[in-house]
Amino acid sequence: MQAFAFALLDGADGGFGGFLGSHPTIVRLLLLAGIFAFGYYEASVFQNKASACTAWLFCLAIVAAWIASPLTALRIVVATLVFLAGAVVLLRFYRSHGPLG
Repeated sequence: MQAFAFALLDGADGGFGGFLGSHPTIVRLLLLAGIFAFGYYEASVFQNKASACTAWLFCLAIVAAWIASPLTALRIVVATLVFLAGAVVLLRFYRSHGPLG
């Protein structure tokens, strides 16, 4: 039974680990979409813009880290610019839509 579990994680026999290994970009995009959707859900259902901002800022940090990896000078500069631009957009959105709460 343990061998079967490790085979799934290793990707042998076309298991879920095989999907993760062969499609890492799709999995990362789905994770980012899930985090963003969770922030949208919090903002719309719970009327809690503060925690939605936290989720979106976390998602923005993940995108910046993803761009910067593997670390090169150009990737770090681009990731920093993406993060700052996203933070400015979030700040403008929240300033135009009233106080957090």
